[in-house]
Amino acid sequence: EEQVMERSLPFASCNDITNIDKDGEKRDYWEEQVMERSEALEQAQLEYTTKSPKNSNEGRNSKEMKKQVHNAAQRLHEAEEELQKIGTSRKSQVHKTAATRLLNLCRENGGVYVKVGQHLANMDLLIPKEYIQVLSTLFDDAPLTPYKDVREVIKEDLG
Repeated sequence: EEQVMERSLPFASCNDITNIDKDGEKRDYWEEQVMERSEALEQAQLEYTTKSPKNSNEGRNSKEMKKQVHNAAQRLHEAEEELQKIGTSRKSQVHKTAATRLLNLCRENGGVYVKVGQHLANMDLLIPKEYIQVLSTLFDDAPLTPYKDVREVIKEDLG
């Protein structure tokens, strides 16, 4: 009779999965709080900087409004700290990994690929921040081509 050896594989326990779920829920909560508190700060700043008849009718003086801006900024700071304690989201980690792979592709192929990577690094309104952070390194440490090689190419092209 053959004896089958069992191997114990490291599976995640229910507690591990529960902790992951709880961290995900916490992250979602604090990400939402950061967005809400950021909007509240923006609104408080707008009210503070614009003098409108509406504000004067409410009887709010500039000290109260300044205090409101300060409180909104403090609440936003607290939410951002809580989010930072939890760590980066899975989505952020995936973006960072993909951006690093793209950076390596640009560096390996050089030339136009480096230029495309630099262009992507400037598209901060369209591309996730992780791509911008990683691809921005192409501005400072782009590969250099020796003058001799550049001169040879120009000589071949122009004669």
